Amino acid sequence: MLSAETQFMQVVRQLTAHRSPRDVLTVLCRIAADRIDPGFALSPECYENSRKLKGDYSMKEAEMLETLIRLLPQVLQEKPRDFLGECVMALELGNTAMGQYFTPGSLASLKFELMKHDYACEIKKHGFIIVQEPAVGSGGLIIKIANGLADAGFNTSAELFVSCTDNDPFAADMAFVQLSILGIAAEVSTGDTLRMEFRRTRYTLAYWLNKFDDRLKVRRLFEALAESGR
Repeated sequence: MLSAETQFMQVVRQLTAHRSPRDVLTVLCRIAADRIDPGFALSPECYENSRKLKGDYSMKEAEMLETLIRLLPQVLQEKPRDFLGECVMALELGNTAMGQYFTPGSLASLKFELMKHDYACEIKKHGFIIVQEPAVGSGGLIIKIANGLADAGFNTSAELFVSCTDNDPFAADMAFVQLSILGIAAEVSTGDTLRMEFRRTRYTLAYWLNKFDDRLKVRRLFEALAESGR
């Protein structure tokens, strides 16, 4: 039986035979992100956006898109990693004009190795770590950190919070979809980190299930009190 990844790539190749690969993945990630967003999934706008995005797709092509959406969680469960980032680079869809390059896995692994002691200390002190990523891309670095924490015996859904941003809506959608499926608590914003201008922020299901809205408020309060007492 073919793996979910093999099936996924076969369908992608069929869909992109006569369509722009970037357009296909952009539509795929936007529909998936909308459906997996706890604050948006059941709204009439979610259905309407999906209908519009698939507007010029034939019925057969629309069915292929739905197949890709069903296969993606299976692909990530088979091997948790930055699968969508790999797809983008394999299809040469990185936007070099925007300086858009997706973090190589080896570099992401190195960063985790350098930081893992600090992460463990922070978890021991606060109960969870906060990782900020101002140019998240498809979330590859975050996924490597989560995998490293899991291998070290930590509960990544409860002991890792990620605040990340990307100016490219396509990249932000990729990150949101993958972090959601992998059970990582995150707020994913679309916007310019340097200018502090954000057009949209989504929260993964793990963020709400692990009550990070309350936990972050408590942590920031204690940190503010500690700072004022110095």
